[in-house]
Amino acid sequence: LWVPIDVTKERLQIQNSYQGSAYRGSWDAMRTVLKYEGLGGIYKGYGSTLASFGPYSALMFAFYENFKSIAQRTYGPGDLPVAANLMTGASAACLAALLTNPLDMVKLRLQIQRRKFSSADVAKDYNY
Repeated sequence: LWVPIDVTKERLQIQNSYQGSAYRGSWDAMRTVLKYEGLGGIYKGYGSTLASFGPYSALMFAFYENFKSIAQRTYGPGDLPVAANLMTGASAACLAALLTNPLDMVKLRLQIQRRKFSSADVAKDYNY
């Protein structure tokens, strides 16, 4: 469910306001992609989404556990204060995102690719 929403969001974000909009909104973008690119168009980047989610999750949890153990050495055994939990979680997520950003860029590039049209008129009519 998330990939079609993500594809729609990315397509809307890259519209060029100087050349006119290809889409009039979220539903129009989804309908247009489905009409001209089919179901495969709305699920572009699905494989790369799965491929990037695994490494991100693994790194995030590994960093979190590492940072949490460092914080527990500082605060002692038991539950960490809320601020320490927030810092360990935020630090782990930032570092994991930084390291998996190239995978996310591949996903983004795949999602914004448009199908090649055989008719120039169709592409011109829809700024596609």
